[in-house]
Amino acid sequence: MSFAPISSDFLVLRKRLLLAIGANAMTDITIAQPTGDDEELSFIRLVAWAYVLLHESGKISLNFLRRLPPWQGGELLPYVRALRTWTSHNLSFDREVDVQTMRISVQWFAAACGVGTPTNAVHWKKCFEKLSTDLHSVIKSAILTCDLFDDPVDGNNLKKELQEKLDRNWDAHKFDRYAEAVFERLGYSGFDVVAFRNRHLNNWRQIVSASTPDQIDRNLTIRIESDILRSLMDALPVSIEEFDKLIVCENSDSLLIILLILIRQPAAERRNVLFQLEEALRIEADGQPL
Repeated sequence: MSFAPISSDFLVLRKRLLLAIGANAMTDITIAQPTGDDEELSFIRLVAWAYVLLHESGKISLNFLRRLPPWQGGELLPYVRALRTWTSHNLSFDREVDVQTMRISVQWFAAACGVGTPTNAVHWKKCFEKLSTDLHSVIKSAILTCDLFDDPVDGNNLKKELQEKLDRNWDAHKFDRYAEAVFERLGYSGFDVVAFRNRHLNNWRQIVSASTPDQIDRNLTIRIESDILRSLMDALPVSIEEFDKLIVCENSDSLLIILLILIRQPAAERRNVLFQLEEALRIEADGQPL
């Protein structure tokens, strides 16, 4: 199978979803398309295209549709994630997750073309044919299931349900203000919020998706607070050197006692306790060290 019927039916599916839901139901795929069907580059491009369709452009809509009749399918081509990682990342033999990815890929190749490591045009053509056929089947099933949006009884409710799922699939940057607020509240500074967000993005999106609209802010804040505290463990909002400049202690024992008292406070209160302690010592100790 060439890529042409896949590309053509993808446009049909986008039109159906746009008419039923809106343009955000399935965004365009702009990465390079395969130009052949019997060499490694075309297969790699097909894998990348399939990954974007299943896990980015159509992730929400396709997973919504697959649970409905007449489709009612299982997970969408789960091997595509492994193939994409195998073709795009430097996998390590020391990491079990990478070894498992390689194992899945080799097994898929063996089933698709007869060898675990494709080496010639015959092998790549068989691999391309297998993935193309599976991918085209997914798109065809999705198009057929879109007819449910026109059902006079259930159509409007299905469209509303899918739109709500799409609305909760937040762009990554929307989480940054929550993380920034928590870092500031706890008194930690100098963190790359974007890098921290990227490590936790999938889990944070799950919180948004699972929460009722009126509880998204609260539940998301609690989760982000937990992730930040887990990352920083019992870290204080100041270093010992900074603390020693704020509050003058006459010996290390006094410094240790105050730090132990401070670290036993709830993480969200440590910054306030620190400020209160600094102010109390400034007023009551009359400038004398502890």
